[in-house]
Amino acid sequence: MNEVSHHEGRDNREDPSEAAAPDPAGDASSELRYLASFAGLITKLTGRFVILGPDTLDQEISNALREIGEFAAVDRSYVFQFSVDGSHISNTHEWCAQGIEAAIQNIQDVPVKEFEWAMSRFKRGEVLYIERVDDLPADAESVRAELQRQGVQSLINLPLVCAGKVLGFVGFDSVRRVQVWTAEHIKLLEVVSEIIAGAIERARTTLALERQVEMETLVAQISTRFINVPVSQLGAEMHHAIRRIGAFTGVDRSYVFQFAKGGGRMSNTDEWCADGIEPCMGRLQDLPVDRFAYSMARMRRGDVFYVADVNDLPPEAAPEKAEFELEGIQTLINVPITLRGEMIGFLGFDAVRTRKIWTDDDIRLLKLIGEIFANALDRSS
Repeated sequence: MNEVSHHEGRDNREDPSEAAAPDPAGDASSELRYLASFAGLITKLTGRFVILGPDTLDQEISNALREIGEFAAVDRSYVFQFSVDGSHISNTHEWCAQGIEAAIQNIQDVPVKEFEWAMSRFKRGEVLYIERVDDLPADAESVRAELQRQGVQSLINLPLVCAGKVLGFVGFDSVRRVQVWTAEHIKLLEVVSEIIAGAIERARTTLALERQVEMETLVAQISTRFINVPVSQLGAEMHHAIRRIGAFTGVDRSYVFQFAKGGGRMSNTDEWCADGIEPCMGRLQDLPVDRFAYSMARMRRGDVFYVADVNDLPPEAAPEKAEFELEGIQTLINVPITLRGEMIGFLGFDAVRTRKIWTDDDIRLLKLIGEIFANALDRSS
């Protein structure tokens, strides 16, 4: 689409160097009409977002980005969301004007620390307005480099905050010209950020509750099957359970390790892999438990060993990190299997192709699976 002025009193122009938004130093009446039209657009968006359900949220956010982007004559508008643990950021929605290259595929699951200068401001709930990217300070070098790579001249980013929680940010880039945003414009954009944040949080809450109910139902079904299964079929039932949990949670590999008598050595006794994932069970046999002292010490205390990002493991976990990297693991969680106060093995779930976040509710239910497996192993012995 062509750059079209929405400021009355201006000619519509196809030259992208001509600012379509009103000049703050220009005619006051035109500016007021522009702001009134902008407020009317936001009111319309508010009405649509109030009745949104999770199924239509993504499309409506995309529609809103397009409508605001066209009205404000920016070149790119977008939404970024933080991961549940706040450590990574992903570009989840984007609209681009005609002739502007999309950037959404380039910024997925990026560590927040790579752009700490900007991210720290969002997490404090601050608006980030950069009139000229070239004028960014030295401590914003990583941010400036990324924006220059995308050809951005000006931008404004507003945090998505709901109930005191920062979910991400909504942004508007100007690539073909420098764009000035006045305090009045920013106030209206803050309303937009509040609308989007509220809709995202409502959808997240709804989906989280639905998923929790589904997972609790799955755990109950698995428990019932173990109660009724003959001892001779317990092995097959355990494999069925790790396959169902793995598929439901979207991991790439799920497995069981059992300790040999005496607890000094362990073997991978069962494994399920998603399509395209290389099995590891064959080479993970009769391993010395002490080789992985860092993780084993935690599980022997009854703690779940959860690694959100293998790259963040400390130096004392070097053996674990080396093994996880060999298997291509990005995220994993190991749940101890404990019988009469003694750890006899553990359940594991690996994410290979992408990172995975496990919630407290997820971990609580995985612990229940660990207890079910402990009872099954006790029966089989």
